[in-house]
Amino acid sequence: MKKTTNLISVFGLLIIILLVAISACKKDTSPKNVGIVGKWQQVQFKGTNNYEFRSDQTFKYYTLAIDSVTKKVLGYHTKIEGKYSILQNDSLRLYAMVAYSTLGGNFTTEDKLQKINSADNSGYRFSINDKTNQLSLFFKCPDFADCVPSPMVYIKQ
Repeated sequence: MKKTTNLISVFGLLIIILLVAISACKKDTSPKNVGIVGKWQQVQFKGTNNYEFRSDQTFKYYTLAIDSVTKKVLGYHTKIEGKYSILQNDSLRLYAMVAYSTLGGNFTTEDKLQKINSADNSGYRFSINDKTNQLSLFFKCPDFADCVPSPMVYIKQ
């Protein structure tokens, strides 16, 4: 009888240790380094749209006017600064955003941009190509909404 009790106790103790070990080995669900840190640029006819994603989880977005002949920077049109997080390796969340712009659509120096009211968060699905030099942003467009066509493609600088 004593051997049976000891055997049951040892077996019960092994099951408890096994359960604790299994629960401690849960899968890591934190996003992996997806290579988004750096400067990304989308060139348009008369300017560029730019993202700078920093390793401290902050970002800067800005539009620049570029002279189409000389390629000289003429000035800023908009700037947004804030924080970002990556969710499930393919969702980009932008939040705590502060926006700046020019008056009347003109271009100016960065220090002369004026703070404006705008949305303080945004989100995209995103992907980075195998060469890690192309970032594609896909709008999360609600049903029946009129959104900008996706993706918006940025090249790493």
